Amino acid sequence: MHFDLRIKGIKGISDGLNNERVFVTWKIDSKKADRLPVSKGETQVQLVTDREASWPATDESATIVLDLMLPQDKKTFSFKERKINFVLKTATKKPITLGEVTLNLSDFAIHKDDQTQILALARNGPTLVLQVKCEYMLFNGKKIVEWLDTKAGAGQIINLNGIMYLLQ
Repeated sequence: MHFDLRIKGIKGISDGLNNERVFVTWKIDSKKADRLPVSKGETQVQLVTDREASWPATDESATIVLDLMLPQDKKTFSFKERKINFVLKTATKKPITLGEVTLNLSDFAIHKDDQTQILALARNGPTLVLQVKCEYMLFNGKKIVEWLDTKAGAGQIINLNGIMYLLQ
């Protein structure tokens, strides 16, 4: 699976933190088999304005790119859980945790899916606005290629979200 996660912003930050700086850290429960180049990171610091902090689309620190193996159960077709944790912190000498949330990536393992999630970081507290994109890279160990030539039949054809793909 290929995931693109983009931290768009934080909403509902306490009034007392207006004009303060915050950042988000993240960490995935990495497995040795994944060989991830990066399994944790943090965003650039942003200023809280009107109880919100946002990261521009050009801010690479707010984008997390993951290529993971998510085994699928042969009977239930559900994917094995893979979790990523997000923590909102103040950008002070001794950072204070303002909230955190854990997301199960297998809940978003839908081919060519692109959705925005609003996730509570604390009860009655700030929320994380997160864009989640997913794309399958392999299906049953075979590369997925969009099937454009209906006359070519060199492999198994599958339907994922209404689009036909050839397995190579």
